[in-house]
Amino acid sequence: MINNFLFTGVLSALWVFLWIRSYKKPEFHPKLSREELAYINSDSEEETDEKIPWIKLLPKRETWAFALTTITDGVWWFYLFWGAKFLAEQFGVDIKNIGLPFLVIFIMADAGSLLGGLASGALIKKGWSINKARKITLLVNAIIILPVAMVPVIGSKWLAVFLIGLGAAGHQSWSINGYTLVSDVFPKKATASVIGIGKMIGVAVAIVADIALGAVLDTANNSGYPGDKPFGTQWFNAGRVTKLTDRKFYYMIDTMGGQSGSPVWRFINGQRHAIGVHAYGGCPNSATRITKAVFDNMVAWKA
Repeated sequence: MINNFLFTGVLSALWVFLWIRSYKKPEFHPKLSREELAYINSDSEEETDEKIPWIKLLPKRETWAFALTTITDGVWWFYLFWGAKFLAEQFGVDIKNIGLPFLVIFIMADAGSLLGGLASGALIKKGWSINKARKITLLVNAIIILPVAMVPVIGSKWLAVFLIGLGAAGHQSWSINGYTLVSDVFPKKATASVIGIGKMIGVAVAIVADIALGAVLDTANNSGYPGDKPFGTQWFNAGRVTKLTDRKFYYMIDTMGGQSGSPVWRFINGQRHAIGVHAYGGCPNSATRITKAVFDNMVAWKA
Protein backbone atom coordinates (compact mmCIF):
# COMPACT_ATOMS: atom_id res chain seq x y z
CA MET A 1 0.00 0.00 0.00
CA ILE A 2 2.86 2.40 0.85
CA ASN A 3 4.46 1.67 -2.52
CA ASN A 4 1.23 2.71 -4.24
CA PHE A 5 1.27 6.09 -2.53
CA LEU A 6 4.97 6.55 -3.29
CA PHE A 7 4.39 5.66 -6.95
CA THR A 8 1.57 8.19 -7.38
CA GLY A 9 3.63 10.76 -5.47
CA VAL A 10 6.59 10.25 -7.82
CA LEU A 11 4.30 10.64 -10.85
CA SER A 12 2.94 13.90 -9.42
CA ALA A 13 6.45 15.20 -8.75
CA LEU A 14 7.48 14.27 -12.30
CA TRP A 15 4.47 16.12 -13.68
CA VAL A 16 5.35 19.25 -11.67
CA PHE A 17 8.95 19.07 -12.90
CA LEU A 18 7.89 18.77 -16.55
CA TRP A 19 5.36 21.59 -16.11
CA ILE A 20 7.92 23.99 -14.60
CA ARG A 21 10.46 23.06 -17.25
CA SER A 22 8.13 23.43 -20.24
CA TYR A 23 5.57 26.07 -19.27
CA LYS A 24 6.35 29.69 -20.07
CA LYS A 25 4.21 32.72 -20.70
CA PRO A 26 3.58 32.98 -24.47
CA GLU A 27 5.65 36.18 -24.66
CA PHE A 28 8.71 34.36 -23.30
CA HIS A 29 8.30 30.85 -24.71
CA PRO A 30 11.39 30.00 -26.82
CA LYS A 31 9.48 27.62 -29.13
CA LEU A 32 6.63 30.01 -29.95
CA SER A 33 6.87 31.85 -33.26
CA ARG A 34 5.78 35.47 -33.74
CA GLU A 35 2.89 34.30 -35.90
CA GLU A 36 1.66 31.92 -33.17
CA LEU A 37 1.95 34.64 -30.52
CA ALA A 38 -0.01 37.04 -32.71
CA TYR A 39 -2.71 34.41 -33.16
CA ILE A 40 -2.95 33.81 -29.39
CA ASN A 41 -3.37 37.53 -28.73
CA SER A 42 -5.65 38.18 -31.69
CA ASP A 43 -8.89 37.82 -29.70
CA SER A 44 -7.92 39.91 -26.66
CA GLU A 45 -6.44 43.24 -25.73
CA GLU A 46 -2.75 43.51 -25.00
CA GLU A 47 -2.00 42.46 -21.42
CA THR A 48 -0.78 45.10 -19.00
CA ASP A 49 1.17 44.84 -15.76
CA GLU A 50 -1.70 46.35 -13.73
CA LYS A 51 -2.93 44.05 -10.98
CA ILE A 52 -6.66 43.60 -10.43
CA PRO A 53 -7.41 43.12 -6.70
CA TRP A 54 -10.16 40.85 -5.44
CA ILE A 55 -11.99 43.85 -3.99
CA LYS A 56 -12.78 44.94 -7.54
CA LEU A 57 -13.84 41.46 -8.66
CA LEU A 58 -16.10 40.47 -5.77
CA PRO A 59 -18.91 42.97 -6.58
CA LYS A 60 -19.07 41.79 -10.20
CA ARG A 61 -22.13 39.73 -11.12
CA GLU A 62 -20.01 37.76 -13.56
CA THR A 63 -17.77 36.61 -10.70
CA TRP A 64 -20.73 35.16 -8.82
CA ALA A 65 -22.22 33.72 -12.00
CA PHE A 66 -19.08 31.62 -12.41
CA ALA A 67 -19.07 30.77 -8.69
CA LEU A 68 -22.62 29.46 -9.11
CA THR A 69 -21.45 27.02 -11.80
CA THR A 70 -18.84 25.59 -9.40
CA ILE A 71 -21.46 24.42 -6.87
CA THR A 72 -21.64 21.26 -8.97
CA ASP A 73 -18.13 20.43 -7.71
CA GLY A 74 -19.96 18.50 -5.01
CA VAL A 75 -20.80 15.93 -7.70
CA TRP A 76 -17.15 15.38 -8.55
CA TRP A 77 -16.02 15.11 -4.94
CA PHE A 78 -18.90 12.71 -4.31
CA TYR A 79 -17.51 10.37 -6.98
CA LEU A 80 -13.99 10.66 -5.55
CA PHE A 81 -14.92 10.03 -1.92
CA TRP A 82 -17.92 7.73 -2.12
CA GLY A 83 -17.70 6.03 -5.52
CA ALA A 84 -15.53 3.13 -4.38
CA LYS A 85 -17.59 2.59 -1.23
CA PHE A 86 -20.81 2.53 -3.26
CA LEU A 87 -19.50 -0.04 -5.76
CA ALA A 88 -18.18 -2.17 -2.91
CA GLU A 89 -21.48 -2.17 -1.01
CA GLN A 90 -23.84 -2.32 -3.97
CA PHE A 91 -22.04 -4.80 -6.21
CA GLY A 92 -19.51 -6.49 -3.95
CA VAL A 93 -16.52 -4.98 -5.77
CA ASP A 94 -13.34 -5.59 -3.79
CA ILE A 95 -12.25 -2.09 -2.83
CA LYS A 96 -8.59 -3.22 -3.06
CA ASN A 97 -9.04 -4.23 -6.71
CA ILE A 98 -11.37 -1.53 -7.92
CA GLY A 99 -8.95 -0.28 -10.57
CA LEU A 100 -10.80 -1.34 -13.74
CA PRO A 101 -14.22 0.18 -12.91
CA PHE A 102 -12.57 3.42 -11.85
CA LEU A 103 -10.33 3.39 -14.91
CA VAL A 104 -13.46 3.32 -17.09
CA ILE A 105 -15.08 6.12 -15.06
CA PHE A 106 -12.05 8.41 -15.25
CA ILE A 107 -11.39 7.76 -18.94
CA MET A 108 -14.98 8.80 -19.60
CA ALA A 109 -14.43 11.87 -17.42
CA ASP A 110 -11.30 12.75 -19.44
CA ALA A 111 -13.30 12.35 -22.65
CA GLY A 112 -15.93 14.72 -21.27
CA SER A 113 -13.26 17.33 -20.55
CA LEU A 114 -12.04 17.21 -24.16
CA LEU A 115 -15.40 16.87 -25.91
CA GLY A 116 -17.01 19.66 -23.89
CA GLY A 117 -14.51 22.20 -25.13
CA LEU A 118 -14.64 20.87 -28.68
CA ALA A 119 -18.46 21.00 -28.71
CA SER A 120 -18.79 24.66 -27.71
CA GLY A 121 -15.89 25.59 -30.01
CA ALA A 122 -17.54 23.83 -32.94
CA LEU A 123 -20.79 25.74 -32.34
CA ILE A 124 -18.92 29.04 -32.29
CA LYS A 125 -17.21 28.16 -35.59
CA LYS A 126 -20.65 27.54 -37.09
CA GLY A 127 -21.55 31.16 -36.37
CA TRP A 128 -23.26 30.82 -32.99
CA SER A 129 -22.64 33.60 -30.49
CA ILE A 130 -20.24 32.73 -27.67
CA ASN A 131 -23.05 33.21 -25.14
CA LYS A 132 -25.40 30.80 -26.92
CA ALA A 133 -22.74 28.20 -27.66
CA ARG A 134 -21.53 28.03 -24.06
CA LYS A 135 -25.04 27.93 -22.55
CA ILE A 136 -26.35 25.25 -24.92
CA THR A 137 -23.30 23.11 -24.17
CA LEU A 138 -23.86 23.57 -20.44
CA LEU A 139 -27.52 22.58 -20.87
CA VAL A 140 -26.54 19.38 -22.68
CA ASN A 141 -24.03 18.60 -19.93
CA ALA A 142 -26.70 19.02 -17.26
CA ILE A 143 -29.05 16.65 -19.14
CA ILE A 144 -26.30 14.04 -19.62
CA ILE A 145 -25.80 13.80 -15.86
CA LEU A 146 -29.45 12.99 -15.05
CA PRO A 147 -29.40 9.20 -15.77
CA VAL A 148 -26.89 8.70 -12.93
CA ALA A 149 -29.89 8.92 -10.57
CA MET A 150 -30.84 5.41 -11.74
CA VAL A 151 -27.60 3.83 -10.49
CA PRO A 152 -28.87 2.81 -7.00
CA VAL A 153 -31.67 0.67 -8.52
CA ILE A 154 -29.65 -0.94 -11.33
CA GLY A 155 -28.61 -4.57 -10.94
CA SER A 156 -25.75 -4.53 -13.47
CA LYS A 157 -22.35 -3.43 -12.17
CA TRP A 158 -21.04 -2.37 -15.56
CA LEU A 159 -24.18 -0.46 -16.48
CA ALA A 160 -23.81 1.38 -13.18
CA VAL A 161 -20.15 2.08 -13.95
CA PHE A 162 -21.13 3.41 -17.38
CA LEU A 163 -23.79 5.75 -15.94
CA ILE A 164 -21.40 7.01 -13.25
CA GLY A 165 -18.80 7.57 -15.98
CA LEU A 166 -21.41 9.42 -18.05
CA GLY A 167 -22.21 11.63 -15.08
CA ALA A 168 -18.50 12.28 -14.50
CA ALA A 169 -18.05 13.13 -18.19
CA GLY A 170 -20.99 15.54 -18.06
CA HIS A 171 -19.58 17.23 -14.98
CA GLN A 172 -16.09 17.60 -16.45
CA SER A 173 -17.54 19.02 -19.66
CA TRP A 174 -19.62 21.43 -17.55
CA SER A 175 -16.53 22.40 -15.55
CA ILE A 176 -14.30 23.02 -18.58
CA ASN A 177 -16.93 25.26 -20.18
CA GLY A 178 -17.29 27.10 -16.87
CA TYR A 179 -13.59 27.91 -16.90
CA THR A 180 -13.91 29.18 -20.45
CA LEU A 181 -16.77 31.48 -19.45
CA VAL A 182 -14.35 33.36 -17.22
CA SER A 183 -11.89 34.04 -20.04
CA ASP A 184 -14.82 35.06 -22.26
CA VAL A 185 -15.89 37.93 -20.00
CA PHE A 186 -12.83 38.92 -17.95
CA PRO A 187 -9.42 40.31 -18.97
CA LYS A 188 -6.43 37.99 -18.67
CA LYS A 189 -5.21 39.60 -15.46
CA ALA A 190 -8.49 38.75 -13.71
CA THR A 191 -8.99 35.21 -15.00
CA ALA A 192 -6.97 33.34 -12.34
CA SER A 193 -8.46 35.41 -9.49
CA VAL A 194 -12.06 34.86 -10.61
CA ILE A 195 -11.49 31.13 -11.04
CA GLY A 196 -9.85 31.02 -7.60
CA ILE A 197 -12.84 32.76 -5.99
CA GLY A 198 -15.30 30.47 -7.76
CA LYS A 199 -13.45 27.24 -6.99
CA MET A 200 -13.06 28.25 -3.35
CA ILE A 201 -16.84 28.49 -3.10
CA GLY A 202 -17.34 25.26 -5.06
CA VAL A 203 -14.99 23.28 -2.80
CA ALA A 204 -16.59 24.78 0.33
CA VAL A 205 -20.01 23.59 -0.85
CA ALA A 206 -18.54 20.16 -1.65
CA ILE A 207 -17.05 19.89 1.86
CA VAL A 208 -20.40 20.69 3.47
CA ALA A 209 -22.18 18.22 1.18
CA ASP A 210 -19.72 15.40 1.96
CA ILE A 211 -19.91 16.02 5.71
CA ALA A 212 -23.71 15.97 5.57
CA LEU A 213 -23.71 12.78 3.50
CA GLY A 214 -21.23 11.15 5.86
CA ALA A 215 -23.49 11.97 8.81
CA VAL A 216 -26.41 10.28 7.03
CA LEU A 217 -24.37 7.20 6.17
CA ASP A 218 -23.02 6.93 9.73
CA THR A 219 -26.52 6.84 11.20
CA ALA A 220 -27.88 3.61 12.65
CA ASN A 221 -31.50 2.95 13.68
CA ASN A 222 -32.90 0.82 16.47
CA SER A 223 -36.37 -0.29 17.50
CA GLY A 224 -37.55 -2.28 20.49
CA TYR A 225 -39.68 -2.42 23.62
CA PRO A 226 -37.86 -0.45 26.34
CA GLY A 227 -38.77 -1.31 29.91
CA ASP A 228 -39.36 2.31 30.94
CA LYS A 229 -42.13 2.82 28.38
CA PRO A 230 -45.77 1.63 28.42
CA PHE A 231 -45.96 -2.16 28.17
CA GLY A 232 -46.08 -3.56 24.63
CA THR A 233 -45.26 -0.30 22.84
CA GLN A 234 -42.52 -0.24 20.22
CA TRP A 235 -40.13 2.70 20.17
CA PHE A 236 -37.68 3.88 17.51
CA ASN A 237 -34.46 5.82 17.84
CA ALA A 238 -31.42 6.69 15.73
CA GLY A 239 -27.87 7.83 16.32
CA ARG A 240 -24.37 8.08 14.94
CA VAL A 241 -22.09 5.06 14.55
CA THR A 242 -18.87 5.84 16.42
CA LYS A 243 -16.72 2.73 16.05
CA LEU A 244 -16.57 -0.47 14.01
CA THR A 245 -14.73 -3.71 14.80
CA ASP A 246 -14.73 -7.17 13.22
CA ARG A 247 -17.52 -8.43 15.48
CA LYS A 248 -19.22 -5.35 16.93
CA PHE A 249 -20.10 -1.75 16.20
CA TYR A 250 -20.85 1.11 18.60
CA TYR A 251 -23.43 3.89 18.37
CA MET A 252 -24.89 6.82 20.25
CA ILE A 253 -28.46 5.53 20.64
CA ASP A 254 -30.27 5.66 23.97
CA THR A 255 -31.62 2.24 24.99
CA MET A 256 -33.17 0.67 28.08
CA GLY A 257 -33.51 -2.79 29.54
CA GLY A 258 -35.78 -4.91 27.40
CA GLN A 259 -34.26 -3.82 24.09
CA SER A 260 -31.51 -6.42 23.95
CA GLY A 261 -31.97 -8.59 20.88
CA SER A 262 -33.69 -5.83 18.92
CA PRO A 263 -32.49 -5.08 15.38
CA VAL A 264 -30.14 -2.28 14.41
CA TRP A 265 -30.53 -1.27 10.78
CA ARG A 266 -29.67 1.24 8.09
CA PHE A 267 -31.80 2.55 5.26
CA ILE A 268 -30.41 1.47 1.88
CA ASN A 269 -32.36 2.40 -1.26
CA GLY A 270 -35.35 3.25 0.92
CA GLN A 271 -35.48 -0.16 2.62
CA ARG A 272 -34.43 -1.30 6.09
CA HIS A 273 -31.39 -3.58 6.14
CA ALA A 274 -30.49 -5.14 9.50
CA ILE A 275 -26.80 -4.78 10.22
CA GLY A 276 -26.61 -5.85 13.85
CA VAL A 277 -28.34 -7.14 16.98
CA HIS A 278 -28.41 -4.76 19.95
CA ALA A 279 -26.87 -6.55 22.91
CA TYR A 280 -24.69 -4.22 24.99
CA GLY A 281 -25.49 -1.13 27.04
CA GLY A 282 -23.12 1.62 28.07
CA CYS A 283 -22.01 4.81 26.42
CA PRO A 284 -21.85 4.25 23.57
CA ASN A 285 -24.15 1.23 23.22
CA SER A 286 -23.14 -1.54 20.83
CA ALA A 287 -24.41 -4.43 18.76
CA THR A 288 -23.17 -7.72 17.40
CA ARG A 289 -22.54 -7.30 13.68
CA ILE A 290 -24.52 -9.50 11.31
CA THR A 291 -21.52 -10.90 9.47
CA LYS A 292 -21.82 -13.80 7.04
CA ALA A 293 -21.09 -16.27 9.84
CA VAL A 294 -23.76 -14.72 12.08
CA PHE A 295 -26.26 -14.64 9.21
CA ASP A 296 -25.60 -18.31 8.41
CA ASN A 297 -26.23 -19.18 12.05
CA MET A 298 -29.55 -17.31 11.97
CA VAL A 299 -30.61 -19.19 8.86
CA ALA A 300 -29.62 -22.50 10.48
CA TRP A 301 -31.54 -21.68 13.68
CA LYS A 302 -34.61 -20.73 11.67
CA ALA A 303 -34.50 -24.05 9.81
